Amino acid sequence: MKNNDEYEMESNCTDNSVETKRKYTNYDFDVILSGIGSMGKYQFLLVLAVYYISIPSGMNQVGSVFLSAIPDYRCYIQEVDNELFVNQTNWNETVLEVSTPFDSNTKKHDGCKQYSYRTNCTMPNLEECFTNETSSCINGHVFDKSSYESTTTTEWDLVCDQLYLTTLASVAYFIGVFFGVILGGNLGDRFGRTRVLIIGQIFAFIFGIGCAFSPNLATFAATRFFIALFCISSGPPSFVYAIEIVGNEWRSFIGVSIQTVSAIGYMILSGLSYNWRNWRHLQLSIAMFSAVYFIIWFFVPESPRWLLSRGQVRKAKMISNKLAEKNGRKLSPDIWEKAVIDNEDEVGKIYPHPFILLKRPYMRRVTINIVFCWFVVSLVYYGLSLNVGSLAGDDRVNNLLGGVCEIASCVIVILTMDRFGRRPIVSIGFLLGGISCILSTVCNYFSSDIKELGYVGLALALLGKLAVSGVFAVIYNYTAELFPTVVRATAIGCGSMAARIGSLMSPVIIMIQYHVPWFTGAVFGIFSFIAGLTCLLLPETNNVPLTTTLDGAENFYSNAKKKIKRESSTGEVFITQKS
Repeated sequence: MKNNDEYEMESNCTDNSVETKRKYTNYDFDVILSGIGSMGKYQFLLVLAVYYISIPSGMNQVGSVFLSAIPDYRCYIQEVDNELFVNQTNWNETVLEVSTPFDSNTKKHDGCKQYSYRTNCTMPNLEECFTNETSSCINGHVFDKSSYESTTTTEWDLVCDQLYLTTLASVAYFIGVFFGVILGGNLGDRFGRTRVLIIGQIFAFIFGIGCAFSPNLATFAATRFFIALFCISSGPPSFVYAIEIVGNEWRSFIGVSIQTVSAIGYMILSGLSYNWRNWRHLQLSIAMFSAVYFIIWFFVPESPRWLLSRGQVRKAKMISNKLAEKNGRKLSPDIWEKAVIDNEDEVGKIYPHPFILLKRPYMRRVTINIVFCWFVVSLVYYGLSLNVGSLAGDDRVNNLLGGVCEIASCVIVILTMDRFGRRPIVSIGFLLGGISCILSTVCNYFSSDIKELGYVGLALALLGKLAVSGVFAVIYNYTAELFPTVVRATAIGCGSMAARIGSLMSPVIIMIQYHVPWFTGAVFGIFSFIAGLTCLLLPETNNVPLTTTLDGAENFYSNAKKKIKRESSTGEVFITQKS
């Protein structure tokens, strides 16, 4: 047998060219896990440590809901306004009625316009101080400060014809997310899971502090971009790390739990925004949650499964022995010989890249399909998350309820995905989410005439959030199980990249609803429904061991396709595939 701790060189001379390949002895880490334990106390602590990043990540991803909230506003009337807009005062209500035109379409006063003021008017005759001529707000706006002391919108007056700048700031964040997942997945496969996730969080903390002191919108958008770049780059490696150090029977629970932790993150954000109503103070409090990784750095070892896939057997053995020891076990001397796989996998210095997922025919089909599902689930998920301000009720309560729905969806998924499989859960979640979005849009459209329909629309939007949150919880697990170890983080990174394109589009689609009210919900609903159908073409991975090599994965896809055809011909599309 070859030396397990060293790469072996081979030269293949053809047509005067030399192709150098390095090979290593491959191991089945699941065999090693049988000695370590599927989920010991030490593994549990490591999962908590790497999953903690989902708390600041969740806060940052929906942070714009509160950082850039748009309170009620109207034109500032210099002659009559001595203080800012406070909803509860009768004076403000009087000024609003006499100075601001009423829009019969929206059933609200148009805060972007004002009646002209008579300069020779005296205050006791306030109703006679305004003419019927309208104009844009000459002296800017005043904002309702009952819920928010300060937001980026109020500080830099980003309403009316400046509203698009708030959307651009959100887009800048999601552009950072887009590049973050590309870097996170690929660098996680190249340099290891722990280095990428920990360094990413440290830089997210640094830029989070800088964001709180932004002197203008451009600086705010730039720092938010870098927060996303570094914070989100930690996501794919942390998820992959967690499922790689636990046994097969724990993969479903651990994979879904990341969504629960993220939901906890932005539920906490509702509480933080209630306590810190100035956006700068709120941003500082969010940044502090990433500071924990200055300590965690010293306590999280590298994934031994990844080390084995890179041929670093000696270090993998050392960490595996440590895992077993911390769990109160000891690996038997012959377990590594039992774990040896006969075939060898080529790796050397050829690092995985996204295009490797498209080189083989079956893997290409699976990749395109799952990437589309990632795009849609993110488009709908973030669309519903960022749009809570336009729904009936209080922003903070709606955000909190969204988090409750996410946790509920995770519980449902944990109880059902191992029983019914990944594929049916994803399909049903998409279909239910699509129907809920469309019905919610209909209710909200007519809520100006029937107020109660606004709350029905809220309930349907929360149902849609529950459904797509379930899909989001499963799709991490599903993607990780579909692809082999050597490209697993890269595959999740590509899926996440597609998801970030969806999330990047969400703020833009939300902005369109100010001009075409039904457009946003219709787009979310239609795309979700289509994804619910296309995912039925993917193979089921429930109770199927994780593949290690590219060849092994291709064989799995080929066999799965044949089974899907048999299921489709007999009408048993949702039957769970067993190995």
